Amino acid sequence: MMMKNVELECVNPGEIKMIGRKYVVQIKGDESLKYASELPKYLQEVYNPSLTEYYSLVVFGNKDSKQNCLWCGKPTELRYRLYKGFRTYCNTSCKIHIGTLKTTQVNRKRLGERSQNFNQKD
Repeated sequence: MMMKNVELECVNPGEIKMIGRKYVVQIKGDESLKYASELPKYLQEVYNPSLTEYYSLVVFGNKDSKQNCLWCGKPTELRYRLYKGFRTYCNTSCKIHIGTLKTTQVNRKRLGERSQNFNQKD
């Protein structure tokens, strides 16, 4: 069943489907079940997309779609577990920056509330 030069079409797009511990191959005409360890090799041998391209095709409807880092905008990598999708940040540094920003915003809000309460007591 070699179909490497065929345009892939997704069945049931929007999310990665699993039955038990197996992934459903969501490509039109092939809805077989594969364990996580089998899926990348199977997709590569039969259809030729990478796991990232397959995930993008199923979830976003286009195999060239990518998710970008929330902090810097660089493309992120697919997580080890396919059902978890793309990482939110491209690296630890961006994750720390956004965490620091959130903490700063929360602290400023709290400080603002405290100063308003202090001014009202006068």
